[in-house]
Amino acid sequence: MRDPIVLYRQGNWYLAYSYGPSIAPLVFVATSPDLLHWTPVCSLRLMADKENNFIDVPQWIVDPAGDLHLIACTDFNHHSVEIHSLSNDPATWSEQKNWSAVTTLTDQDGKPMVQGNSFVALSNGTYYMVFNGIDATVYYMRTSASLTSGWSAPRQLNLHSRVNKGDSENLVFLADGTLQYYISNGNFEKKVIWYADSADMGMTWTSPKVVTLMGFDREGVNWAQFVRITDPAAIARMKRQEV
Repeated sequence: MRDPIVLYRQGNWYLAYSYGPSIAPLVFVATSPDLLHWTPVCSLRLMADKENNFIDVPQWIVDPAGDLHLIACTDFNHHSVEIHSLSNDPATWSEQKNWSAVTTLTDQDGKPMVQGNSFVALSNGTYYMVFNGIDATVYYMRTSASLTSGWSAPRQLNLHSRVNKGDSENLVFLADGTLQYYISNGNFEKKVIWYADSADMGMTWTSPKVVTLMGFDREGVNWAQFVRITDPAAIARMKRQEV
C-alpha cells in the first residue's frame, strides 16, 4: 500500500491508496466501519500504462455541494489529476463507468502544474493547495475558486528551515479556522512528522512542532494521515472507543 488517505462519509470510512512502482496507474478504494476491517470497493485507472509509473498522494476532497472528488499526482509527468464519483451513493462506486473522466489540474494560464506532493483544503468556497517542489527543498501554496482550474501562481511559504527537504503530507482547516499543515521529514531522512499552524490563510506560520504518535516506534513512522471529524455520531463513537 502506498500513500493511504481516509475519509469518513455516511457512517463509514473510505480508504484511497496507490502502489508502486507499477506500469498500471491505479488508485484503489476500500471501505471499513471501524478502521480495522477493510473491504475492497474499486480500482480507478487514471491514465494509460506507462513504464515505472507511480500514482502519488491520492486525496479525498468534498466540494461545497457535498460531491466527492479524488486528486492524485501521476508521477510519470508530475501532473495532478482529478476524478469524481457521478453519484453520492457508495454502492455505485465499484465500477469506473460511475466515475467521471480524468481531468488534469491547471493553473491560471491553463497549464498543467508540475510539482511534488500536493494537498488541498477548502474554506469558504476557496481551495488552498500546499505542496513541495519536485526537489523537495521548500514548500508553496496556491489558491483557486475551482478544484480543477485557475490555480494561482505558487507562493513560497515562510516555514522554518528545519522542515526543508521533506514531503508535503496533509493540510486541514481546524474548527476555529486555523490552517494546519503537516510535513514529513521522513522517508529516507529523519522519519519525523512536523506540523505548523497559520491563522492568516498561510501568510505566516507558527514554529513547526513534532507530532508524537503514541504506540508507534518513532523511527518507523514516515507517513501519517490527519482528518478533521465533524460528524457528531462518529465523534461520539470514537470517544466510546477511547474509553
